[in-house]
Amino acid sequence: TVKQILSNFPNMEKLERGPKEIFSPDIQKDLLLLEEQEGSVNFKFGVLYTRPAQVSDDEMFSNENGSEEFDRFTSLLGEKVRLKGWDKYRGGLDVKGDMTGRYSVYTIYEGHEIMFHVSTLLP
Repeated sequence: TVKQILSNFPNMEKLERGPKEIFSPDIQKDLLLLEEQEGSVNFKFGVLYTRPAQVSDDEMFSNENGSEEFDRFTSLLGEKVRLKGWDKYRGGLDVKGDMTGRYSVYTIYEGHEIMFHVSTLLP
């Protein structure tokens, strides 16, 4: 257990935790640069369609189609894009051989590229 492992480090509870002020100008400069670069961070999110009374993962992930409301919802999230040949952020989806489906939903929000892994669009 964790307690057993920590018992091998008797001074562990004496370590200070929490944020520390950084006084080194070089480290401050590097952190600011990292913070600026963070604007290019991209995201992927899963969107799962569930029919009424579905309770198991297998049931939910086997839905090949969503409802009209679900389709409207995903259209609000972003643009439906063809994956084959896609040259922007792919979020881990296959853009060469349709192995992860033919389409996905993509958007750019506040400079961040977002690829939605929509369960009804996945094989």
